[in-house]
Formats: sequence, C-alpha cells, structure tokens
Amino acid sequence: MTRLIVNGDDFGMCEGVTLGILKAYREGILRSTTMMCNMPFARQAAQMAQDYPDLGLGIHFTLTVGKPVCDPKEVPTLVDENGYFHSQHWYLNNLQSSLDAINYEEVYKELRAQLELFTRLNGKFPDHIDSHHGTTSLPKVHDEAKKLVKEFDLAVRCTHDYIFSDYERPKFLNYFYDEHATIDYFLNDHDHICDMSLCEIMSHPGFVDHYLYTHSSYNIQRAKELDILCDPRVKEWVEKNNIELISFKDLKHIL
Repeated sequence: MTRLIVNGDDFGMCEGVTLGILKAYREGILRSTTMMCNMPFARQAAQMAQDYPDLGLGIHFTLTVGKPVCDPKEVPTLVDENGYFHSQHWYLNNLQSSLDAINYEEVYKELRAQLELFTRLNGKFPDHIDSHHGTTSLPKVHDEAKKLVKEFDLAVRCTHDYIFSDYERPKFLNYFYDEHATIDYFLNDHDHICDMSLCEIMSHPGFVDHYLYTHSSYNIQRAKELDILCDPRVKEWVEKNNIELISFKDLKHIL
C-alpha cells in the first residue's frame, strides 16, 4: 500500500488560495497544507482551518514575499527600503553577494517569530515545515531552520536540502506543476506513486482572486490544479490503487 500526502502550499496567502485548498480537502484528495503566517490572510485562514481539524497543517517559512512578522527594523538585512522581504529574484540574480548581505541571526529571529505566530493563530505547533520558494535550501538559511526543527521536534518536507528529523521521510514529488499538472499525471502514474510506500505531492490549488492575479505569476494554473485534485477520475484512481491519503501528522516517529 502507498501512503500519499498531497500538500497544498501557500495556505493564508490570500482568500482565493485558502478557499481553494479547503475545497481540495473537502472534495478532493488533498489532506495537508502549509501556512504562510506573514501574509495578511493568515489569521482568517487559521480561523477557517478550525472547521477542519483533520486537515494536516504545517508552516510554510517565508522570506521572499510580503512583510516579515518581526518589525522590519529588527531584521533590516532581510527587507527592502519599503519593509518588504527581498524577492526570490534578488537572491538568485547575484546569489553569493545576496547571501553575504544577510544577517543570519535575523533569519533565525524571523523564522522563529513565524513559528510562534503559527502557534498563536492555530493553538498548536505545525505538523511539519517547508518553505516558500525553497528558501531553506539556501545554505545558511538552511542552518537556521535546522535549529528550529531540532528545538521543536518537527517533521520536514524531504527536498534535496532535507533537514534531518526524527520522523519518517516521504519521497518528495514536485512534477505536478504547471503544464505537468494534468489528469494524466495520476491516471498513468507518471511519478510511479503506486511503486512507493510513502510519498508527498507538492500542489498549489486555489481560486483566482484579485490578490493572486496581481501578485503571483502562478494564478490560473492553481484553478486548474484544484479541478484536477477534485476530479472524480483522480479519486477513483486513488481508491482503485488502494492508496491511503494521509498528512504529515500521521508520520511515525522513527527514534
């Protein structure tokens, strides 16, 4: 039997994404999501999640969009002149100089502030961590996130920059994205899910509201993903192949 986590990234980014993730949980195969605690809709998202106690809820550490949870004056190397996080392009366009410009005590301070806000909003710790734009893959950012994983005993998304934790490690699948997000992805099992014992599909379902349309280049595609995750043929494929849909909170402690 395959145990499969379908995780919806960006919970709390905006209303459209939040509502789309909740629909994918109610009517589709999604069982897990990760919250962007620094975004304006995070508080409402946490309130909505209270109605779905079985939905796995992790934290989506964020350093490349929106404003920090900390006062921008407390994390000056992480933000631009307007108090917003530096963009993903800022990091990637000149990677080494960007990384050299960052104060990593500020990184730890901000990530911890996001974790603490998550617990206040949701009344519990996240069941796992991952990061927006994969920022925890940046070497020194990775080191700061590692401290929090160890301190709070958190499960972790198993990307190439995996932070060791004391939980089972689902194989990370990120092929279900953009033009590869299709019904055929499931029906013809392009990632060989049925051959695995434990894996996670990263997904980005959502409705397209004004915020998403004007702030993210990945917008219409989210509505397409939502339709696929709720499609009766996909749900039938899951049942036919005896796939168990789980979340990170179902992972076993291995030590």
